[in-house]
This record gives sequence, structure tokens and C-alpha cells, in this order.
Amino acid sequence: GIAQLSRDLVTTMSDIVWSIDARNDTLENLLLKMKDFASSTLSVRQIRLSFAHSGIDLKRKIAVDLRENIYLIFKETINNIARHSSATEVGVVLRNDHDKFTLVVTENGKGWERDTRPAGNGMRNMKMRAERLGGTIVFAKGDGVRTVLTLKPL
Repeated sequence: GIAQLSRDLVTTMSDIVWSIDARNDTLENLLLKMKDFASSTLSVRQIRLSFAHSGIDLKRKIAVDLRENIYLIFKETINNIARHSSATEVGVVLRNDHDKFTLVVTENGKGWERDTRPAGNGMRNMKMRAERLGGTIVFAKGDGVRTVLTLKPL
């Protein structure tokens, strides 16, 4: 209802304020925010989290739009897992190679029923955000769901 809508709006506003605050402009700040969000969201549901990264220069500054969209894609992924997956474990790996940056989130939940995907706007919004950054996002169903965001190197 209206109360939930209001809470969501406040959360969205605080995410935007965070992303435009120049003090949060490093990859280290982005990773910390992602890890904090995932830890607090998943621990409530007793879902174990592993969080790793490689090839990432933590002191590197990244643009506001990149920071905001990577975070919001990640947040949507974690929220979907927490709400719908029945997962007990989630793995997050961020990798920056010479030719690409990838964010891979895997979970061991039930995935979607019969090749149908959730009907909400979440996945569509994530695809739009990825495209806005010149990247791609893929949702692969196997043992659970694997979400892979690929962008040019950071």
C-alpha cells in the first residue's frame, strides 16, 4: 500500500543521494555499499553470502551514473533472491579484466517455474540500466539462477 510505497521512495532517494555524494566516488565505496546491502538483506533470511573481487583498483574513482546503475542492478538482484528464490547461499564476484568488467551473482534457489520469468519490472529495469551503461545482463537458470552483468573495464 501507500506505506510500502513511501518506504520504497525514501530508500530510492537515499540511494540516489549516496550515488551523487562525491565522498562515495571510489570502487571501494561501491563494493562496501554492495556488501553491506547484501549482508543485511540476506542475513535476515538466513542466506549465506560470499563476496569476492579481483582486478579491481579500490581507490579508482568511477562516474556517478556507473556507480548508481551498478549498485541498483545489484540491489534488484539481491532483493529478487531474498524475495523469490528460497536460496540458502549467494555468491557475488566482481572481476575487472583488461577487456571487461563482470558482476556475477549466483544463488542456489529454485529459479523460475517452467521457463517462465517473474512478471515484474525488475528484470526489464536491470536490462535497461545495463544497456544505458553500454553493457549486457544475462539471467541463466541452472541450479538456481546466475545473473551476469558485463560492462567495459572499469
